[in-house]
Amino acid sequence: MSKMLYPDFFNDVFGPIMQPGSSGGFAGPVRIGNVARALLGEPPRKARFFLDDGFGPLSQLAVFMTDRGYLGGVQGFDTQDVRLFDAASHAHSAGLRYSFQLAASDALAPGEVVLELEGLSGNQASLKASSVGGGMISVREVNGLGLSWAADTHALIVFGGKTAPDEERVAAFVEANASQVVAVEWLSRAPGTTVAPGTTVAPGTPVATGAPGATGAPGATGAPGTPGTPGASGAPGAPGATEQLPSPIRFHSEQGKQAQGFAEGQGHALAVLIELSFLPQKVDVTRFFPATGFAILPAQLPVVTTAGRKPPLFTTVAEWRSVAERQGISFVQAAIEYEKRFSGWSSQEVLERFEAIAALLHDQIHVLDGADLEAMPDTPELPLYSGDWARYRRESGSINDGLTARIIGYALAVNAKVPGTLIVPGPMGTGGGYLFAALETVQKWHGFPHQRLRESLVIAAALGAIAFMHTHASGEAGCAGESGVCCAMAAGAIVWLSGGTPQQVEWAASMALQGSIGLVCDPIPGGKEFPCLTRTVRAAVTAPLYADLAMSGIDPLIPYHEMLQAIEAHRRATDPGRLCGSACGCNLTPAANECKEWLTARHPSSPLADNQGL
Repeated sequence: MSKMLYPDFFNDVFGPIMQPGSSGGFAGPVRIGNVARALLGEPPRKARFFLDDGFGPLSQLAVFMTDRGYLGGVQGFDTQDVRLFDAASHAHSAGLRYSFQLAASDALAPGEVVLELEGLSGNQASLKASSVGGGMISVREVNGLGLSWAADTHALIVFGGKTAPDEERVAAFVEANASQVVAVEWLSRAPGTTVAPGTTVAPGTPVATGAPGATGAPGATGAPGTPGTPGASGAPGAPGATEQLPSPIRFHSEQGKQAQGFAEGQGHALAVLIELSFLPQKVDVTRFFPATGFAILPAQLPVVTTAGRKPPLFTTVAEWRSVAERQGISFVQAAIEYEKRFSGWSSQEVLERFEAIAALLHDQIHVLDGADLEAMPDTPELPLYSGDWARYRRESGSINDGLTARIIGYALAVNAKVPGTLIVPGPMGTGGGYLFAALETVQKWHGFPHQRLRESLVIAAALGAIAFMHTHASGEAGCAGESGVCCAMAAGAIVWLSGGTPQQVEWAASMALQGSIGLVCDPIPGGKEFPCLTRTVRAAVTAPLYADLAMSGIDPLIPYHEMLQAIEAHRRATDPGRLCGSACGCNLTPAANECKEWLTARHPSSPLADNQGL
């Protein structure tokens, strides 16, 4: 039984809806923390977070508010919860003790984190996972048992203790919920070195622990670290060493017959993971497993994977155009049909979701409207650049034309990252806001109807989904995978908004990528949003340029998907450290080193400082 996964408009492109920050460095940790809390099954009183030793100094936690993401997540705050910014003070009020530590050398793969929790009742749980970019996560272990779960389904994990779970009861549950069972995986102990108290952290390893009420300031938006691969570790509280093979299960439904292959021949299984398209209730699960421990882990994505998902309708713009022509539907409706095949939603539900996203993006770009910008305070990590821009416009006008100047103003408002104002990525953390800064400005400037604006968001989402198919639409591919893809989405969408053709949509998107390929992802720790600010504002203001060029009839020669494939080829041929991180691009300058030193001096360990020395 296998899941059908491919890029989605609302899971991958315009998601996650979140408080201001990095989707990979902030929202991903929030989701991991929430999964760990669900695994524990109660509020935690102790939490320890072990990061791979290649993470860098713990002061790096401040750059993307990663510490607040993890800490807020284990307290049950979701990605839209404004309390995330004060996660430390809320932890103190709840009596939650916590610490952040670097794991021993090679104990974890790059990008991995282990969370060890103890609940109010004394129950313990451990989780190993990674934030893999764009708010997506990969869970690799629960309580020392290996698995592979992307939090795209609701997960029921039934533990068998020192033996496998009762196969007949598992069979009965799968049969009773056959139409909503997405996958079944038998779990066994993960191989390798145990990550446990006393052995996880090497002597002398730095530790950052939480202080009552201590908080840092919002950090810069950029790319998360390189996704890790399953590493070696176990966890305290894992089942014992006596292990048995599960006996064959007799299934009758088609889903059950497929699942049987997972049961037969599985060695050393100590638990079973049942992935579902609905969230089971504890009372219903208990009827099947009255004397067995289990955990219910809610999906973290808005569009949950189902067993009946259909294959993608298209993978390139040429195929997209062909679908529309062959089925006699509009270019926009063909994109909506793509989403319907993924989500199972109706056209109306898809359009309502886009309407809700448009409303959030509108609030994002207008968040500073009417504010006294000169009276608003700067923060050390993030100055309010909108104040500088407003003062300049008032005193000197602008070198740029009025449309471009308005886009810049909206883009700088997005960059302010005002806590409490939800953001929509596209594809990077605040990318949807930069994209919408261009779209709404063009719409209002030329008097295009609102319906056309909503349709342009559908076009942008489809271009984003195609991008995820052919490359890493994240900092892994350099800034070309972030601001470059954002610019391509915006350029193509503006063509449609302005009455252009599907072919011109592709031309504009291709031009935007041609102007971005080769850009590295190099956010400067302590760099007050640079160079991210210059790249994201550039993406917004050049989108109308590429739209104009395309609508004039200029053919850029290279199809959109081939440009994406070129970005991916460049990623594969380049040392990851030279493509994304603190060892490439602007970070190679002496001025960037001074910024890093300033940040380290400001946050020597982590912005969440000492809390009872856990």
